Amino acid sequence: MRHQCYTFKLPTLHKMANNIVVYIICSLAMFHITAGMNGCCNVVTIGTVIHVKCSGCRLQTVPENLPINATELNLHNNNLTILHQDSFRYLHQLNKLILSSNGLSMISSGAFDGLQNLKYLDLSNNLLENSSFDVFAFQPLIRLTHLDLRQNRLHLKETYPEHAIAYLSQVETLKIDVFEGFRFGIGFLNLTKLKQINFAVVLQESISVLNSTFLGLERTVISHLVLHFSMKKFEINALAPFHNLVSLKFHSGRTMNIRDVQKTLYGLQKRKMEYLELTDNYFPSVSSIFLMKSDFVYLRTICVRKIDLSMNNIEGIEMDAILSWPNRKCLEILDISSNNFLSIHIFYLLVLFPSLTHLYASDQSSIKFRKRSSASMEQTLFLPHSLIYLNFSRNPIGGSLVNSTLHESNNLKVLDLSYPLRHLSCSYGRLKGLVNLTEFYMSGFECSHPNPEMFSDMPNLLTLEAKECNLGHVLAKDNNLLFKGRYKLTFLDLSANNIYLLSPIIFADQQYSLKTLIFASNQLISLHMHILMELHALETLDVSHNRIPTLTKSDIALLDTHQTKSPAFKVNLLGNPLVCSCEVLDFLDWVGTTNMLYNRDNLLCSTPDGSQIKVIKFLQTFGQFKERCASQFWLIISMIMIIVFVFTAFLSRVVWKHSVKLRVWCRQPLEYEVFPFDVFITYCNEDARWVTRTLVPWLEQEDVEYCIDDKSFELGLDILDNIMNAIDNSRKSVFVVSCKYFKREWQTFTMQLTSVYSFRDGRENMNVIILIDDMRRSEFPKLIRKNWDEIRPIIWPNENCSDKNKLIKAKKAFWRTLLGRIKY
Repeated sequence: MRHQCYTFKLPTLHKMANNIVVYIICSLAMFHITAGMNGCCNVVTIGTVIHVKCSGCRLQTVPENLPINATELNLHNNNLTILHQDSFRYLHQLNKLILSSNGLSMISSGAFDGLQNLKYLDLSNNLLENSSFDVFAFQPLIRLTHLDLRQNRLHLKETYPEHAIAYLSQVETLKIDVFEGFRFGIGFLNLTKLKQINFAVVLQESISVLNSTFLGLERTVISHLVLHFSMKKFEINALAPFHNLVSLKFHSGRTMNIRDVQKTLYGLQKRKMEYLELTDNYFPSVSSIFLMKSDFVYLRTICVRKIDLSMNNIEGIEMDAILSWPNRKCLEILDISSNNFLSIHIFYLLVLFPSLTHLYASDQSSIKFRKRSSASMEQTLFLPHSLIYLNFSRNPIGGSLVNSTLHESNNLKVLDLSYPLRHLSCSYGRLKGLVNLTEFYMSGFECSHPNPEMFSDMPNLLTLEAKECNLGHVLAKDNNLLFKGRYKLTFLDLSANNIYLLSPIIFADQQYSLKTLIFASNQLISLHMHILMELHALETLDVSHNRIPTLTKSDIALLDTHQTKSPAFKVNLLGNPLVCSCEVLDFLDWVGTTNMLYNRDNLLCSTPDGSQIKVIKFLQTFGQFKERCASQFWLIISMIMIIVFVFTAFLSRVVWKHSVKLRVWCRQPLEYEVFPFDVFITYCNEDARWVTRTLVPWLEQEDVEYCIDDKSFELGLDILDNIMNAIDNSRKSVFVVSCKYFKREWQTFTMQLTSVYSFRDGRENMNVIILIDDMRRSEFPKLIRKNWDEIRPIIWPNENCSDKNKLIKAKKAFWRTLLGRIKY
């Protein structure tokens, strides 16, 4: 509390004594002022406004010795049942007084004496009735402009305290109860400056409004009137006393239908008004209403700029009803949302309103369009040239978007077709003639296979909202032309489209126009910075609620670079599965220092232990976390080095086993003057029968020393070393080859190894190949194919030959050739 203490001179005392006395007097004065107030009260001073608040203090009387310079006094929720005379006699500067919720039942004569500067008085929620007011109770309030009498007991005697209210000639705003039988009588005739009156319903009952109800308000200058209560009866001339009315809101609480509500406009005939809101007027149990010419008999005489007819269960309006309305040229804004229009004849009626600029026709419960057999069929729609805004959202239209053309005379700038209740498809048709359109809202369309020319007739498009359109697969294609030519597009919302990938050329034509780009609630795992940073005008990037775990160093660098060009640039990462781990230290450090992130304090991340924490809180111990990460780093490096060493050793062993050239380079062939064996025989298991029963007996018969795996390989020695020893110990290598031979890894390896050995040593005739089956040259290793003519494989005769003599001769020739190859 701010107190003022005035000093004065005591002629007989010493100067120091004077100061002590003055101090004591000031202290006592301050104590007296404070003690006179209830301890619950407090004072707040802001500039010249001194606000005293004593609400909820259980006061039974107005506190004495309140600051005399107080400008506002709040006594809400106390026990002030009676206001006595001179309760506020010293508060001459008070301009606002709140006495609500006190159980107040009596206001004595002179209770408001001294309040000649009071402008605002709140007496709501008390027990006041007609007899509670002394006839002169309000006489001192010569400057009162606001009076609140709501939630009292004026309804008990169904009368207002007109004898007291008659003195309030300066009141501009009155809030008061209405009840069955309410009436504003001659006592209200003095309220010539009353501009606004607000009604409150005390009891949940329907109320009658008669032609005489508002007669006492005929001298007022009320311009805006709200009638929002259940109506039992409303006589047609009840609104006539409101000579200055420019705005009327009429809500009957579904106790009247729109046809009857229009009859109440009788008293407003030939008026010029700004706004008529006739909403929520229908009987729930009655079917839809089709408005006829006779229903417009009073409305058609009124020149009104804006009409709201929403939520009236209207199924249509007769064309003659509109044509009979000579003042329809005054209408600029029409709202028919949340009705029950049955057909496209809404558009046919539009052309009858030459000045209409805005139409709201959303949420029709059963709108139907004429079915067409083919999407290629076109329809032409005519709109008023003045119409710039059309809202046709959340309507139950479905199927495919037909080729619709808006006549070239249209000047439509904003079109809202979002969230059709039956998932309108944009796969075939398109809207034409929208050359002036700047904003298009099409969320909820089914656009998994959109017409690539869907926006081609919208060269001036600035804003496009296409949420939940299933565009994810489309935007990933490099040949997508959806936004081609939209050079002026500045705002694009592609939320909830299941986007996981973006084509590099998707925004090629928006590089210098796009300012806001929204990818919220998609499936992105990165920012696609190589695309986004080509958008030089970008100011807002929203990738909230995607699957982005972190940003890379290059992402951060590109974002910082872009912000230097556009200081207002913001990024929204909310709702992404961000991680707070050692692998993303650069990202976390950036989050703690950048001013680029929208709502940074609410970002969440997952810690290494799996818990969720706010990033800003995690960064409070970021220094200690980085030290732990450094220790883990060197531990990981050590583990990696061990793994690399083990892997290298393992890889060396694998290479040693499988590399023919490595084996050849690393092995020095044995030198023999006389080889231990004449031949080394290699074959696959499937040909073992032929080798053991045909070839081996012949070799033994011819005294040929042979090396074969089952009797010549050394036990315990690596099979590769056994093979190479056998090659070194044999003058020739004989390959018994059939179709199954090259399916075996070791047989292929043996042939490759022997071939390399042969040509390395200059023993070009070392290899002898016996073909049991007829095989092509292309099936052999490259080195064999290269030297095919030198090797000259020997072919075993076909056992199925029917000519036995010929077969015997062929076999003799085979054995003779083989023996020559082995001995040579």
